[in-house]
Amino acid sequence: MEIDGEKFEAEAGDVVYIPFAKFHRTENPYHLPLSYVWITINKEG
Repeated sequence: MEIDGEKFEAEAGDVVYIPFAKFHRTENPYHLPLSYVWITINKEG
């Protein structure tokens, strides 16, 4: 996982917060399936 230039490894069960308008990407270096839930919240409401 990379957020705004900071790279780290996320594990099963982790929760990751991505601040608004920050560069981010996900990479799976393992030969195992990767799945995640993406939740977006409206800043105005």
